Amino acid sequence: MQFIMSQKPTIFYLVRHGETQQNKNNIIQGHLDTDLNETGISQAQKLAEIFESIWLDNVYASDLKRAQQTAVHIVSKKNLPIESHYNLREIKLGDYEGKSIEKFHEELGELLAFRDALPKDERFFVLFRQPPMNSEVVF
Repeated sequence: MQFIMSQKPTIFYLVRHGETQQNKNNIIQGHLDTDLNETGISQAQKLAEIFESIWLDNVYASDLKRAQQTAVHIVSKKNLPIESHYNLREIKLGDYEGKSIEKFHEELGELLAFRDALPKDERFFVLFRQPPMNSEVVF
């Protein structure tokens, strides 16, 4: 069987949201719904300039304000809707959300040191439960 590609390959552009005051202050956000600060707005505007000449078929973003605000700038001249998805949020960090990164390291330093000693491909699953083998993420 011969495979013939009739379309151009799909290209994904992954963009992180612009800066928030929490980023600047080293505060863990997780699922906290925070706004872009002035620097973040400027960063999002620069992204919009970069993407102005790039064709986009779709734009997906987390439903959190910082991601939405960044995406709004990117699509500002494209007449594209932003498809918002809860599943695109960053990892929820429970009680650590809203606390300093220093506090996180202070309380979990021993566990983080253990994790950092592991091979990189094993680190994530030490801190977070692996999903069942037959699970899937649906957008």
